[in-house]
Formats: sequence, structure tokens, C-alpha cells
Amino acid sequence: MKAAVVAVVLAAGLTGCVAAPADAPPGFTDAQIHSIMSVWAEKQSTVYSGHIIGAMQKVDFVQFLPKSVWTTEIEDCEVRLGGSPYNASSNKEVNDYARAVCGIEYPPPVLKDRLRTPAQLDYTLDYYANVLVPCLRSSGVVVGDLPTRAAFRMEGDGGMFAWSPYDEVSNRLRQTPASLAVLKAKCPPAPPGLPDPGQIPALQP
Repeated sequence: MKAAVVAVVLAAGLTGCVAAPADAPPGFTDAQIHSIMSVWAEKQSTVYSGHIIGAMQKVDFVQFLPKSVWTTEIEDCEVRLGGSPYNASSNKEVNDYARAVCGIEYPPPVLKDRLRTPAQLDYTLDYYANVLVPCLRSSGVVVGDLPTRAAFRMEGDGGMFAWSPYDEVSNRLRQTPASLAVLKAKCPPAPPGLPDPGQIPALQP
């Protein structure tokens, strides 16, 4: 069944037609997402401890906020912790602390879009191999070798940081939203039924 779906998508990509919607494997439950992100938050707390703000207490994941309000809510969170998101010249230590805590409690929404179950990772890798990478290469984008299926499925943190061909798109295209939008329209970054994984955000303050 998986091969049939990929074949339909590939045929559509080669002919320029739009593929019929495919049923992507189901994603994580809310409880599973909270568990994955709680482990991620503990790791991030460890990363920041002794590096950004000295000995930092464990910070817990709270929730993913909608993309439409995330920036505003993060800024409000930083202000509540004494930070000054609009004044970079103010107390750097306090600002870094507030940014780190709020970024762990309310991670960038793109991380939720990158979450993949093992079945979704298989589905995604098939799409990369059969559709996306050939499309990118035919558009002049240099893409390295795909990871093995075993390596791709072993990516931790619920697949959030799994390899994506768009991670290898040149800096020139990344810095030109219009060019990147054109490329993504021609070579969609995710298979049918899954969200665009976007680019891994910079999580350090």
C-alpha cells in the first residue's frame, strides 16, 4: 500500500498534476507529544545549565502555542520573568534567562510540525527518495545522499530533528523567501497529509 501511494505521488510529480490526497500514517496523541516534549525540555535545561545562565533549574514543557500568537506570547512570558525583549542593551543575563525558560516552556511551533511517528518517518523517507530529492536535483539544488532507513528512524525527540532535504537548500535560497516559496511550490517539502517540517529553529538565546 505504501509503495502504491508513493507511486501515485511520483507519477503526479512527473506529469505536473496534483496527486490525490493520500492517507498519511496517524501521528502522536496529545499525551505522547507531551511526554516527548517533556524529555526534550529536560535535555534543553541541561544544555542551558552552566552555559547561558549558570545553574538553571529544570524547566518543564507547558504547551505548543498556535503560530499566530506564539511570538506575542513568548514576548509576554519574557517580560513576566523580568526580561526586555524589545531592549537588547538591557541586562543580558536576565534576558538570556527569560528567553531560555520561555523557549522551553513554549517551544517554536515548527517543532510540532516536525514530530513524526516511526510509521510517518518511513512514509516521509519514501517521499524524499522517490519524489522530493529528484525534484530538487532537477531544479539545480545540490542534495547529498539520503540517510539509511535505520538511521532516519533512529532520530530522537520524536523525529523532530530528522534530516530533511530542505535543510541542505543553499543559504541564498533560505534568505530569499520568494525563491524558497517558488521552490516549495514546485517541490513540496512534505508528503501528502503531513505538515511542512520547516527549518530547525535556533533554540539558543
